[in-house]
Amino acid sequence: MGNRVLKRVFAICLAMVLMVASSLAVMATETTSPGGGDDIPDPVVPSRTTSLVIRDSAINVQFTQKNAVKYIVEYKTTDGTWDHCKIKTASDLKAVLPNLVHGSQYDIRVKVVNEKGKVAYSVEANRFFRSCAAKVAANNKGGFTVKVDKALSRVGSGTKFQYKIYWSTDENFKKFNYKVVDGDKLSTTIAGKRGTTYYVRVVPLSVANGKTYSGVQNKTHEVKVK
Repeated sequence: MGNRVLKRVFAICLAMVLMVASSLAVMATETTSPGGGDDIPDPVVPSRTTSLVIRDSAINVQFTQKNAVKYIVEYKTTDGTWDHCKIKTASDLKAVLPNLVHGSQYDIRVKVVNEKGKVAYSVEANRFFRSCAAKVAANNKGGFTVKVDKALSRVGSGTKFQYKIYWSTDENFKKFNYKVVDGDKLSTTIAGKRGTTYYVRVVPLSVANGKTYSGVQNKTHEVKVK
C-alpha cells in the first residue's frame, strides 16, 4: 500500500517537472528573434553618382554602394519624368545609358533597394550630352589663350551656355585652377608663369531650369608659357 502511494506521488511530481520544463522551452523559443535578432541594414546613399563618361551615343554611369540587393539607375530629360531606368544587381556598379540625344540635358540618379525593400536615392547628377572642341596656345603676355568652338553656343532657347576651363602644372590635375566663361565669349586669356608648362581641359556647361549641366571634357591640352 505504502509503495503504491509513493509511486503515485513520484509519477505526479515527474509529470509536473516535465510540464514546467516544456513551458520554459516554449518561452525560450518565443523570446528568441529569428536570425539572432540581426536587423537588415538600411540602404546607404551613394556619396555621389560618379564617373559619368559621355561617349558618342551614351553615358556611362559608375557608382559605389553597399547593403543593397539591386540598383535602379534612373534618368530623364529636363522636362521629362523618371520613366527611363536600368536595373542592376548588387554586384554590378555601372550602367550604360544608350541612344541619347546629342546636345540634350539629362538628370541621372541611382535608386538603391535593400532586402527589406527600403529605398534610398543618390544625389542627382546633371549632365549635358555634348563635348567641347577647343584650341590652346601660348601668347606673348606670359600666359595662354583658350578658344572654343562657336557651335557650342547653340543649345536651344531658354538654355544658357558656359564653359569651364581647368588648368594645372600637374598633368594628373591633383591641384588645379578653373574659370567659368560665358558662352558668347569664345576666346579667353589665362595668366601664367613664363617657362612653365600647363595642362588645360575645357568642359561645356549649360544652365536650364536653375540647374547647371556638365558636359564631357575635351582632350587635355599641353602648353608652355613663353
